[in-house]
This record gives sequence, structure tokens and C-alpha cells, in this order.
Amino acid sequence: MTVYLLHFSEPIAPGRHTCQHYIGYADDLAPRIHAHAHGQGARLTQVAVARGISFVVARTWDGNRQLERQLKRRHDGPALCPICNGRRPVQLPLLAGACAFVPEADQAVTQ
Repeated sequence: MTVYLLHFSEPIAPGRHTCQHYIGYADDLAPRIHAHAHGQGARLTQVAVARGISFVVARTWDGNRQLERQLKRRHDGPALCPICNGRRPVQLPLLAGACAFVPEADQAVTQ
């Protein structure tokens, strides 16, 4: 299982909902990211896709739902996010080097 952190290119709803991260887990990461990218994932990613907000898989951990819950309870996505800390997102070989989703182009791109 993999726990992952998504970093959105901008806040979901500036002023109201400043969230710029989503933490989730998956048995198989590639199909889960594909679902998020096509509006079939978590509600937050559905809203992001509908608003044309891109996202990248910024970080992954080996872990299960328990680790996901632990990280979510921290409510500190920016501290966990390499992008917010001036580093590049993790390249994911299982996604063939693609780690970003750009909804306008509906394609994965390499960072």
C-alpha cells in the first residue's frame, strides 16, 4: 500500500477554502491517480478537476490507511510537501515518470 500527497497548483477556493493538499492511500497508485485526474476520486480532487486546477503527486510513503489517518490528523500538508519546501515532486516510476495532471490538456506530464 502507498500513502500519497497531492499538491494542487492553487488553493481550491481562495479566501474560503485555502487547502492545497490532499493525502490519500491506495493499493495500486497509478489507477488511483488516474481516477483523481478524471474526476472519479475524492471529492476534493473532483472539485479541483472541475475548476481546472492541476495537481502533482508530491510525495509518497509506504504505508496503509493508519498512516494516512495519522498524516491527515496533523493538518499540515505544507510541512509534508516537498514543493512547498522548495523541492521537486517525487518522480514515480510506476507512472512512467509522469507525476502531474494538467486538466486543461487532460494529460500527465513530467515535472
